[in-house]
Amino acid sequence: MDKSNDLADNLPNLVNFLQKYTGATGVYVGRLQYPECKIKIDDDDKAHEDTTLPKVIKFKHASESHTFVEGAVLEPNVGVTHDVFSEQYARLDKTLTTVDEQGVETVRDVGLMERFKHIYVKEVVREPRMHYQRVPRLGSFMAVPLVYKSCLFDESLMDSITNWQQVQQQRAE
Repeated sequence: MDKSNDLADNLPNLVNFLQKYTGATGVYVGRLQYPECKIKIDDDDKAHEDTTLPKVIKFKHASESHTFVEGAVLEPNVGVTHDVFSEQYARLDKTLTTVDEQGVETVRDVGLMERFKHIYVKEVVREPRMHYQRVPRLGSFMAVPLVYKSCLFDESLMDSITNWQQVQQQRAE
């Protein structure tokens, strides 16, 4: 597993690529996770997560000019970023069905900006819920969830071994 190519290994390059080609002043990648807590020497591998609290966003990667954001934690009730995980932004359908007062159903194609999950704030200084790690600057803000599947965890490895053993057994039969 140490030699596997995981998307997470490419995230530092991604933030710099996005900054360069979008003209953004800063790009960050955070991970939605449970808050971390102190562990004891005899704790298990999940003891560092406080699953009794809501998830936070911990920033793991930032573009070169904004490395001060790395390691910062954004609580769920702070800023607008957590909103991207709410039901309001969950629609990914390519069409939208509406019903008017007469009960007539209309289906229309949904544009790309309506289809993919994101939050866009045109003027950050006008949004009272914006949160800043440092001094506020003029400009826009966009949050996009980056969701991907990875098989680089212990349960996946064990599942693949079990699957391989079942295949071997079926071949032998």
